Amino acid sequence: MITLPYPFHGTDNTVFNGTAYYNYNDMLIAYNIKTGETKELRLNISTTMLYNNSNSRVDVQADEHGVWLLYRRKGEDYMTASRIQPISLKDILLFYQQ
Repeated sequence: MITLPYPFHGTDNTVFNGTAYYNYNDMLIAYNIKTGETKELRLNISTTMLYNNSNSRVDVQADEHGVWLLYRRKGEDYMTASRIQPISLKDILLFYQQ
């Protein structure tokens, strides 16, 4: 059993290289499962849901290139896709369409 530093529910999460990534109160939480180290990244997320008939405001995924976030920024109608550096949680790539 794992005790997370912040509550989590839903499907907007991923695990990449032993670290669980999930959204909590407009923050990306990165929790290292082995060491218990936690990092936080404040997100500028809109209250608009990402998809029709969904409660998701941010989609967190991972692939062979890293951790990806898909979300709408506050005050914007378009979606933003960010690739996050897994250790520092800094944006590596940022894509958006206006």
